[in-house]
Amino acid sequence: MRARVDATSEEHAQILHALRRRRAGEAERLLRAHIARSKLELRKITLDALYRARERSA
Repeated sequence: MRARVDATSEEHAQILHALRRRRAGEAERLLRAHIARSKLELRKITLDALYRARERSA
């Protein structure tokens, strides 16, 4: 989990850096990639929580 938090901070820094350099296309690409990774990670966390809940209730 800590690795993902660190990666998220780095992704944010890269997006801000691109924006400060006025590279809108690069910032958009970085932002879209960040959102996609975040969605996948959230999906994994959600599925894991559902699996654990089912195991406890079985």
